[in-house]
Amino acid sequence: MAINIKELIDNLGQTAEQLIEKKIIPANKFEYFFEGDEEFFCKPEPGLRLTFHNVLRRLHSVEFVLINVYDNNDSYNGDMPPPFLNSMDKTTVRTLMGEPESSGGPKKIPVIGLMGTL
Repeated sequence: MAINIKELIDNLGQTAEQLIEKKIIPANKFEYFFEGDEEFFCKPEPGLRLTFHNVLRRLHSVEFVLINVYDNNDSYNGDMPPPFLNSMDKTTVRTLMGEPESSGGPKKIPVIGLMGTL
């Protein structure tokens, strides 16, 4: 299933079921980071993540990984609608879209559980 990014952006706020019914996203591709999470997500293509509110089930975030420097996940290689480009920096994005509601880089978190070999 080819994902149309413009159509996704135009349908922010729609429920997962509405997006499936309109054939904008595939069914059965939903995951939670952990049990009891307030959000669930769908990764319809490498480097593309759609985040939904758990209770309302509405799409509230369309995220792209354009250059992956943190792990072995793939980067997004599909087409981007204007004014977006596959090689935009933070300054360009903020000039076009304004300042984000929140922003932050990678964070180190403490290890929980066992490490190493037993």
